[in-house]
Amino acid sequence: MMTTKRAYRIGIVSLLLAAWLLTGTAVWAQGPDGGEQDCLACHRQPNLNGVAGTQAEISQCLECHGDPEVNDWAAAGRTPVYIDEQHYAGTLHHGIACTACHSDVARNPHQAAEPVACTDCHATLLTHVNMGAPHVGTDCAACHWEGLDVVREAATAQVVLAERDAAGDPLNRTAHDVTTDVDCEKCHTADNRVGAPALALPPRSVICMACHDASPTVGIAGVGGAAVTDFGSIIGLLIFTVGVVVNFSIYLRGEVPGHPGLTTMQKLSYLVADFVGLLFSRRVGRLLWGLITEGIFLRRVLRESVGRWVMHTLIFWPFLGRFLLGLLTWMGEAFWPSAAWTQVLADKNAPGVAFAYDFLAALVI
Repeated sequence: MMTTKRAYRIGIVSLLLAAWLLTGTAVWAQGPDGGEQDCLACHRQPNLNGVAGTQAEISQCLECHGDPEVNDWAAAGRTPVYIDEQHYAGTLHHGIACTACHSDVARNPHQAAEPVACTDCHATLLTHVNMGAPHVGTDCAACHWEGLDVVREAATAQVVLAERDAAGDPLNRTAHDVTTDVDCEKCHTADNRVGAPALALPPRSVICMACHDASPTVGIAGVGGAAVTDFGSIIGLLIFTVGVVVNFSIYLRGEVPGHPGLTTMQKLSYLVADFVGLLFSRRVGRLLWGLITEGIFLRRVLRESVGRWVMHTLIFWPFLGRFLLGLLTWMGEAFWPSAAWTQVLADKNAPGVAFAYDFLAALVI
């Protein structure tokens, strides 16, 4: 039989365990220091890679946000948080889990402190930068959200959706009316609130890369597909291609040493065969050395005249440097669009980038 002393001990342990379950877990949900705690650290998150898990999370969020009275729960002056479930079902993101975009809301306190994580899925920074480098400092929703005005934040100088109207009342930003058909006149109109030009200039094309941080917005082998039809880049690429073909045709009018009377196709086949043979011979090292010494450092010009070499390099090197910066930026935008260094290079107003381009331009002048 259980002794009185043993029963007393079991009773004490049971009381302590019950007290911990009733109070300890509630404190634990706030974190050991009473601060923020991720709700999903304790509560199981559905499998967001499947349809069932995604729908389960959306339903969980709409239990509160789908209630028309949810706006009454918040403090006065707060942004509305009610979501019309039927309207939301007809939006572009209706089948996307809520935390896929609002990555920081599953916590206590339950509020968004970080911007919507658009680039986690839409890492196509290239097409936006091609529309003009200033768009790097524009929040995605500012362009892709219908029906709301935009403002420029004083602290970050970023163009974002307005939170309040002219009367100071909070705007309803929960409609999820995202569109791929961007209305440029939201910013590019007379007397706009963000300091944007009244007219939106066309994108720059490949022939501008020598001086500008630019790249073609025409898709090439699946890389850099344009969001809109960019006739400026198409025309620029056509002119560039025609110029290359014309120059190469002039080159083919010459005679191949030791092989007179060759047709154009025979010259092409001879050049291709000779080029392939050059790549797999010891002469390729001499070719590369010649390109560096003569093509970049202009050694022959230096031998003729130091003054002439200085004038040539002050023109050629800045153009080459700006072209390489543009090429590096294009590669980052095409293959590593979310990388920090890509976004710095794509921002023409970044101090280092602005200094590099202006300094190289000053050398040309």
